[in-house]
Formats: sequence, structure tokens, C-alpha cells
Amino acid sequence: MLRRGLEWRILIPVVALLVLGILGVYSATYQVEALRYFALRQAIFAAVGLGVMVAVCLVPPKALYSLAYPLYGASLLSLAALLVWGTPLRGTVRWFSLGSFHLQPSEPAKFSLVLALSRFLEYRPIDLRKAKWIAPPLLMTAMYSLLVALEPDLGTALSLAFLLLPMLWWAGISPVNLFLLISPALNGVCALLWVLIGDALAWGAFVVTLMAVLLVHRPRFTYTIFWIALHIGIGTAVPSLWERLHDYQQRRVVAFLNPGSDPMGAGYQILQSKVAIGSGGLWGKGLLKGTQTGLAFVPARHTDFILAVIGEELGLLGVTLTLTMFAILIWRSLTLAGLVRSRFLGLCVVGATSAWAFQTVVNVGMTLGMMPVTGLPLPFLSYGGSSLLTHLALVGLVLNAGVHRYEY
Repeated sequence: MLRRGLEWRILIPVVALLVLGILGVYSATYQVEALRYFALRQAIFAAVGLGVMVAVCLVPPKALYSLAYPLYGASLLSLAALLVWGTPLRGTVRWFSLGSFHLQPSEPAKFSLVLALSRFLEYRPIDLRKAKWIAPPLLMTAMYSLLVALEPDLGTALSLAFLLLPMLWWAGISPVNLFLLISPALNGVCALLWVLIGDALAWGAFVVTLMAVLLVHRPRFTYTIFWIALHIGIGTAVPSLWERLHDYQQRRVVAFLNPGSDPMGAGYQILQSKVAIGSGGLWGKGLLKGTQTGLAFVPARHTDFILAVIGEELGLLGVTLTLTMFAILIWRSLTLAGLVRSRFLGLCVVGATSAWAFQTVVNVGMTLGMMPVTGLPLPFLSYGGSSLLTHLALVGLVLNAGVHRYEY
């Protein structure tokens, strides 16, 4: 049964990405004696993660359904406990220290959130035209995101929040209601651009779009007043919230808009990453022959900027191969979601795919200087046990759906 239903078009790209990741981590760290063991640890994490993947794949769907809420509660408690008993590191509290291993609870939280949202949205009588049905998944997601943002880890908090949107779309929410849910974030971004560059055009366009949607959709009077009041509040609060951000967060946003404004500070990572990828050309300099990454000009080269290592040493072809593997993985997973008869498993596949797609787009955009530096790792490639184990557990969830695709 397992062999017949196994999705090789999902498994093969994942294994290819794991191999690329181990090679990238080795190349990025082998010249630094204190970091040489990282590649071995990454290989061990990959082996353990593949075991976790197989284990999740073999769990009966009914058991996953039953475990959804308990796992959600356990992750919620771990995120809350982290703020009290976590290990401080560079001004953040993101890990529990277990000897030489550091556990990052926000990573397995992605797995538990996907399960919990899938179980709630699977409920047949649900009507996503009504606020009472939209509020619970919003609250479930917001509690996770808020606790992670307090660490602070804004990038992971955003990745958790993003999971909800594709899952709501798959569950049948209307485009208008989906836009209204996204609108606070759009308002915040447009208002922030106004604060930073003094141009109100983007914010004005957002306001016009919002008013047009409200006029066409014509929600109840109380809902209309609520949305208008909410967006006025967001627009006026953004300048104050900007001042409350940590200095390093402000510098990252400013460096994204203009990396050259601080080439030796906040803009350094982006500029060096672009130089590394550009210097690789079409074919690359060859494995272990990168200078920008090998000589540590690119910070976080074995974690957040692993794609810069691949770009410099394997060139455009290596980057294209990497992105092609992600494209195949995401395409086949979404195709599978449409074939699965179980609404619960279909939503699980969409949630897992959303996690990979969001982190890949943000990480690649960050590496190429098209997005702010957020600290989100590249799935399956960046060094880190918690991240790798979580994403392979999500692969197991997708493979589980493939094996049980004909079951309701």
C-alpha cells in the first residue's frame, strides 16, 4: 500500500534539496575549524528527519486528526514557556538549550498549526461568510504569531500567520473576505512606506481600493464601521510602532530600500550576497572554490544565506536547479491536494505547501536583495535541526495524504 501510493515526485525533489543543503553547509563552513562539524550535524539531522518523515507518513489519518488539538496545545505551552525559561542569545529568546542541541519551538509549531487549522476548517457545517467561523482560526493563528513575535522573531511570526490565508482559500472563503483579512497588513505596509519615503501614493491607492470593496460588497453597517475604524487606527499607529521596533529591525528595512545607505552595516549582508551570486556566473566557481562565501564575506552563509553559497559555487545553473526542485515540490503537492478525497488531509497538504512556498519566496527574495532580511531559513537547505526536522515532518504529512488519497 505504501509503495503503491508513495509520491516519488515529491520525495525525489526533497532528497535532492537535502543533498544540496549538506554540500552547501560543508562548503560554507569547512574552512573554519570551529564550524567544520556543522555539515556532519546537518547530515545527521537529515537522516533523523527522514525517519520522522516516514513515521508521520505511516500514522493513520484518524490519529493525526485526533492529535491535532493536543499538539496545538502542547506547542502553545512550549512557546509561552520559552519566554520564561528560554536561552537568551543575541538579544532574542528563541531556543531551549538541551546540551549541545538547541530546540526552537516555533519550528514544530508550524506542523501543529497546520494540523489544528486543518481539523477546524474540515468541519462541514463551517460557513466562512460569517465572522463567528472566521474568528476561531484567526485567534488560533494569532496566539502563535504573537508569542513568536515576542521572542522577537518577526520573520517566523509572519510565516505562521501566512499559513492561514491559503488554507482559508482552500476551505472556501470568498475573495472579498480574504482581501478584508489581508487588508490590515496591506494598510500597515503602505503606511510604513509613507513614513519611510514620504510618499502617500501607495497608502492612498489602498484606501481607494478598500472603500471600493466595501461599497461593492456592502457588509452590515456595524462591520463597515469596524473596518473603517480599524484601518484609521492602523494608519495612525504605524509611526508609533515603527519607533518601537528594535534598531536592528529598523536598519534591515531601511537597508532593503537602499542597501548602499549602510554598506558596512545593515546593508552589508544583502550587498555581499548579491556579489557572491553574481560572481558565480553561469557555471559557478566550483564546489569549495567560492571566495565570497568561503572567506566569510557573506554572514550567515550556512543558514539564512545558503543560496548565496550555491549561487557562487554552482552558478546560475545551481540556483536554477534548486528553484526547480522547489517548484516541482510545490506544484506536485498542490496537485495532490486537489486529488485527495479527505478534506482534512487536503487542507494539511495546502498548509505544508504554504509553509515551503512562503519561506522559499522570502528567503530567495532576501538573498537577491528583493526583500528585507528576515532571518527565515531556506527549507531543506539551511543549517538547523529544528527547521529541517519540521519541514521533513511536513513532507511526511503530504506523503501520508498521497498514500490515503482515496479515503474520506
